[in-house]
Amino acid sequence: NWLLEITKWRTVVDVSYPITFSEAAKQSLGSLTASLITPNRIGEYGAKALYFNKDKRKKIVFLNFIHNSAQLVMTLVFGIPAFAYFLWKYSIAIAYERIIVCSIAVVLLLVLGYFFRKKQLLIKGMSLANIWHHVATISLQKKITILGLSVARYVVFSSLFYIVLHFFGAAGSFLELAPIIFSMYLLVSVVPSFFILDVVIRGGVSLWLFSFAEIPEMAVLTTVFLMWLLNVVLPALLGGYHVLTFKGQKS
Repeated sequence: NWLLEITKWRTVVDVSYPITFSEAAKQSLGSLTASLITPNRIGEYGAKALYFNKDKRKKIVFLNFIHNSAQLVMTLVFGIPAFAYFLWKYSIAIAYERIIVCSIAVVLLLVLGYFFRKKQLLIKGMSLANIWHHVATISLQKKITILGLSVARYVVFSSLFYIVLHFFGAAGSFLELAPIIFSMYLLVSVVPSFFILDVVIRGGVSLWLFSFAEIPEMAVLTTVFLMWLLNVVLPALLGGYHVLTFKGQKS
């Protein structure tokens, strides 16, 4: 999972600034550790930018946006159909009023995004129009590679979740449990959280989803906790070394 994450970051940065795999690993793990105190690890944007000269940092923030957006797109591509299937399979009713409200909210966001596409965002000189322009300058081959790595990473950590869940005694094939796993990653991706609360939120969402498949609660909670240790805590400990030995660019 993290080898793919590091490779993807190196591929994204290579659009403008070629770096080695070891540099990509240092930046990925170090920024993870530094961003744990921020909501949804948003501090990763600033942490990665500090590894580059000042004149490159704005571009690095944009490239990190591409890096994270590609993974989010895969979460939506896999998660939305899976969640719709989950709702249909287990006959879970959703009030039509909520669907209408959510649809109106999405439309309003799209309309506002269009009319304010040239409006400067939090970073000076960066707007939706500029972001779209920069995305258009990335070659098609590079975009396909980035999305391919995002797909591979999604499949890897979803499969790992199933393997660990199966190891702890959960019954069911991957095809049976995959819609629930994909739905879980979709739901937790839209909930704001901090480092410590992340495992609690994932545990609560997972318990609710897997209860419909009659998966033992202990197997679900143990899997969520172990996945959290493997994918967040362990890499953060490794990244701690890079944070402690960090030397920013002077110019």
